[in-house]
Amino acid sequence: NPTNNDFSLTVNSLAINSGDSSLIALTKDLNGNSRKMGTVDMGAFEFQDVVSRWIGISSNNWNTISNWNNNVPDNTVFAIIPSGTPNSPVISTINNSIKDITINSGANLQIEATGSLTIKEKLTQNGSFTIKSDATNNGSLILEGNQQGSENVIYQRYVGTSANPTDPEGWYLISAPVDGQNINTFKNEVLRSGEKYAIAPYDNSFATNRYNYFTDNEGENDISLAGVFTRGKGYSIKRESTGTFDFSGLLNTSDVSVAITDNSSAVGNQWNLIGNPFTAAINLNNFADATNNFLLANVSKLNPSRVAIYQWNSITASYDIINQATGNANYIAPGQGFFVESKVGGETIIFSEAMQTHQTGAIFPKSTNTVSEINLIVKDENT
Repeated sequence: NPTNNDFSLTVNSLAINSGDSSLIALTKDLNGNSRKMGTVDMGAFEFQDVVSRWIGISSNNWNTISNWNNNVPDNTVFAIIPSGTPNSPVISTINNSIKDITINSGANLQIEATGSLTIKEKLTQNGSFTIKSDATNNGSLILEGNQQGSENVIYQRYVGTSANPTDPEGWYLISAPVDGQNINTFKNEVLRSGEKYAIAPYDNSFATNRYNYFTDNEGENDISLAGVFTRGKGYSIKRESTGTFDFSGLLNTSDVSVAITDNSSAVGNQWNLIGNPFTAAINLNNFADATNNFLLANVSKLNPSRVAIYQWNSITASYDIINQATGNANYIAPGQGFFVESKVGGETIIFSEAMQTHQTGAIFPKSTNTVSEINLIVKDENT
């Protein structure tokens, strides 16, 4: 920053780790900071954090030492992903952690469905960053700091389907794991019945037909006017064919609140469809985390006789009810929608950053229902 007479190195400078320590007699740089002898920086200033740059000469494996110019980065290291390398990095294992990462323009980073990454400080993204999921696993990213740069993160949310719109199998409850994805983008990927697309929020103020399906411009809920997915809100959806919904947007890097309503005094009910707004799973109950879990944080906001989540099971065509008495550690996957029942008068649900956890496998084990089930059948209401 020459306006402040600051000529110290930035994290993306090619001068980092590029000097020749045999030519450096001084152990301090111009600012009085210690030189990192052996991996000294070029010039008068020494970058004070450890940096490792991806070179990708051996493979696309993030954890291969020879793919980096200064060892595989950990949570004390700044990682840089440049463009033009022989291979782009792929994370396919769990428990990877770095201090800070910069993805340059034209570069690519991918987290496989079996992989996880924690970024302790900052993500600077000017290239491509994709997180994958499949039928049995969910790729996971936790950003503890903030996101900068010109590009969006893409989370590929896998869902199955069945060809019949009236068949309850193949319907899923989803939510957006990033902020800014336009609903209209998915209209050609979902089933259609007449003017209705198989994607709908749930409106508990209605007496019947509470799934308010988006429609073409001949209907009453034009999908072209739908805007973006609301953070923390759930949607019912059914794909035309098995595959992924590619959610593109910014990461949610602070707590997310979502209003839940009680319309039981009129013709409606107290049920609300919400969902995980993060790119990592969240702890659901005390067995998952005794302090930071969804049910503990929101116990006072739910119907006291139904402090649980109700997750649609597409295979059994019924709801799995998960609460504090299941006896299992339970988690809510990235992009997973579910129902809760509001307390009288409504409330505001909190999804806190602290609830996030890396759980990449099949994270909804079946458990005994300890609360009476709700009768909410997902169907095409055009029939």
